[in-house]
Amino acid sequence: FFIRRLPLAMLFLGMAGASWAPYTPMETTLLQRLVPAGMRGQFFGARHSLVVAAAPLGAAFGGVLLQYLSAPLVIAISGLACILAGLGGLVSPSLRQFERGSP
Repeated sequence: FFIRRLPLAMLFLGMAGASWAPYTPMETTLLQRLVPAGMRGQFFGARHSLVVAAAPLGAAFGGVLLQYLSAPLVIAISGLACILAGLGGLVSPSLRQFERGSP
């Protein structure tokens, strides 16, 4: 959003992509430790359903926004929405009630 030079933007996108590599195994490990064994199937099923639906819905919504807003602004809105969703999950009382499950 703030970077207007292609090489610098590519550098930041490359760094973001490299930081994504360890995210999935770390997230899965953490969730397996936090979610009780009896709820893991339901939890991972619901989580996967949301993740699978998010990509096409986000792309469709982004496409609609691009008709009215500039591409950098749409990317900034997308990033802000991701941050807000993460913060919402972080402060969610229903998610905070999970205790550390069995290893």
